[in-house]
Amino acid sequence: MKQRYLHIGILFVSVGLLLGSCQLIKHHQEGDVVAEVNGKTLRQIDIAPIVAHCTNAEDSAKYAQAYINQWKKAILLYDNAQKAIGKDAQIEQLVENYRRALYIHAYEEWLVDNEMPKHISEDSIQAYYAAHPEDFILQETIVKGLFLVVPNDAPRLDRLRKYLRDVGIATSMTADSIDTDVLEHIEKYAYQNASGYELFTEKWQTLEDIRTRSNATRDVLEKQIRTKQIIEISDSVKTCFLRITDKRMRGEEMPIDYAQPDIEREILEKRKIEFLREIQ
Repeated sequence: MKQRYLHIGILFVSVGLLLGSCQLIKHHQEGDVVAEVNGKTLRQIDIAPIVAHCTNAEDSAKYAQAYINQWKKAILLYDNAQKAIGKDAQIEQLVENYRRALYIHAYEEWLVDNEMPKHISEDSIQAYYAAHPEDFILQETIVKGLFLVVPNDAPRLDRLRKYLRDVGIATSMTADSIDTDVLEHIEKYAYQNASGYELFTEKWQTLEDIRTRSNATRDVLEKQIRTKQIIEISDSVKTCFLRITDKRMRGEEMPIDYAQPDIEREILEKRKIEFLREIQ
């Protein structure tokens, strides 16, 4: 017995040398044995993912040794438990039940991925939206528009303000109603002078998205979004311009294009339940 544990000790000392760096592991053959306990072996291929993120030899050795120690403890505890308890019918049944459940779950996921229809029609989305109005109330203000960050010493700021006023007249615009000639002037100005520019007339952004880029407080920004189409937020270095083309305030009904991803997830989850019920 002492010789066996001495042999194991020598193996683990050898492992410390073998795992000197991540690069060393990559150059070993996948079948190389780095540890052996009670006839069970641990190979390089088993440890490689554990140290794949390592950037130096010290980290490589530390993570590898920790994994080997945990593996060794698990093997010894399991072997000792089997010797002490013997073959237990209840445990064996639990293991078999768990194995069966794993296979069934994997099979069901395969069926959902490969056999269940994924297409969701626009009519289905609109019907779900209309049937569940209470689920689609905004918890945060959202906007569409354009956003610029301009140094305070940038030239012709008054001209930029005029472009922002003229790019659209209505309080709620679509991409088709934006004056593309004026938008071209804005984009040219942004290219020459702005440190940041984003056009998001087709995609909603939350108040928090805007706040983090402008360093404004939530309360002030939300109040300005409610009452203005063009918002300026300045500090000692820069001025942020937000030109709103569409908005929905917190507490209002969520626009269907903003709600669509959630609706699709709900429809697919319900479809999955029905699909698996039919399979069963």
